[in-house]
Amino acid sequence: MAEELLVGGVWLSLFSTLDNPTPIWKRQLASTVKFANFSYDSAYIASTGKYDHLVKIWRRLSFGSDDTRFDFSYLPHPSTVTNVHWRKPYHVEQTIDNVLYTICADNVLRIWAATDPHGLQLLQLWAKIDLKNQFSPGDSL
Repeated sequence: MAEELLVGGVWLSLFSTLDNPTPIWKRQLASTVKFANFSYDSAYIASTGKYDHLVKIWRRLSFGSDDTRFDFSYLPHPSTVTNVHWRKPYHVEQTIDNVLYTICADNVLRIWAATDPHGLQLLQLWAKIDLKNQFSPGDSL
């Protein structure tokens, strides 16, 4: 949402920036945040720590500064997660299914999607792309 600010550290905190910045949600974490990104529709947050093998997916259960709540699940990776990125919609008003791209130290791009909205896992592994074997030295892009 345009009026919200997500801040990560030892705590993951969400602030409403309407008028005066006001904290509306926060959770203490086991390790300091390295990445914390909102999905484009603000329904999810993806967060991970510096050496984490897990990406924590926070699903927003309610919108509004009076009662903002999230539940969460984990996306396991075989090595340290080095980047997370949500797929961007073509148009701002476009409704899309949330898709998360993650890369970890094994040089594999993982694509996570909401394949079962009623399942326990919020996002499931949809595809993997081995980046180290996709291009040869001297290939032009």
